[in-house]
Amino acid sequence: MLAAETLRVFEGLSPKRPDDVPVRRYLALVLGRLGDRSAVPALVAAASDPDVDTRLYAVWALGRIGDPAGVEPVLAASQSEDPALRKMAAYVLGQFGDKRAIPRLAVLAEDRTADVRWNAAIALAQLGDRT
Repeated sequence: MLAAETLRVFEGLSPKRPDDVPVRRYLALVLGRLGDRSAVPALVAAASDPDVDTRLYAVWALGRIGDPAGVEPVLAASQSEDPALRKMAAYVLGQFGDKRAIPRLAVLAEDRTADVRWNAAIALAQLGDRT
C-alpha cells in the first residue's frame, strides 16, 4: 500500500515544475528503500530526468531494488558528464551482479575522477573481474 501510494505521487509530479523537483528526488529514494519492483519503470524513466540529482537518486534506487531492467539505464547513466552520477552508476553496476557491466566498468576504472575509478574497481571485484 505504501509503495503503491508513493509511486502514484511520484508519477504525478512533474520534472518541469520547480517545486516538484526536490519532492521527486526524495520519493526516488523512498521508492528504492521500499524495494517494490512495480516502481522500476518509473525509476527507469527518472534515470534520464532533466535534473541530475533526480537521475542520481533513481540510479541508486534501481540498484537497491536490483531488478535486471535497471541495468541498461544505469549503464547509460555511467556515461554522464556529471562525475557524481558516474560514481553512483559504477557503484550500482557492481550491486546488480550482471557481468554485462564489466566492459563499461573497465572504462570507468580509467575515469578522470578518482571516486569513479574507486567505485569501478570495487564493482569489478564484486563481479569477479581482476581488471
